[in-house]
Amino acid sequence: MMYPLQTPAQLTAVSAAVSAIAPTFMLIEHMWNIISIALLSLVPSFEGRYAIAMGIAMGIPLGLIFPLAFIMSTVPMILVFLLLKPVLKWLYMLPINSLRRFAAWVENRAQRKSRGMETGSFIALFLFVAVPLPGTGVWTGSIIAALLEMEQKRAALAIIAGNLIACGVMALGALGVTSIIF
Repeated sequence: MMYPLQTPAQLTAVSAAVSAIAPTFMLIEHMWNIISIALLSLVPSFEGRYAIAMGIAMGIPLGLIFPLAFIMSTVPMILVFLLLKPVLKWLYMLPINSLRRFAAWVENRAQRKSRGMETGSFIALFLFVAVPLPGTGVWTGSIIAALLEMEQKRAALAIIAGNLIACGVMALGALGVTSIIF
């Protein structure tokens, strides 16, 4: 009985073809995990920092997860800079008290979180975003920068740099590198 792949040359050719397809297959296999990590990176307080740890736990390579989570967690900064003030103004104009209270709560929370940021605002904002603790991050840093009417280019630079550091710290922690250092 003859099998279709009997000679070593035939087996080598098939092996080479499968090896060429394998990376694509792995990407397709993990596509839902990658999409979920991208969406989780957009969630306030979760952001890219925790999405990176989640992606590593799912077995997705750091070289794919890190840029994806970093870029996706930076997107809300743009939305906050563009939309926060108009949306808050609109909420204050509505005749619904609960929405007015929510708008006031957002402004008050940003004021509480921003104490001490007026002096050295660039470094303070950078450190605020860079420390991967709950309640800090791109969303809150962007809200603070928008409500304090910081210069958007400098605020964006501080937020992006802080997000990069926070994502890096969480990636190292998820990989276990911090257990070697400390």
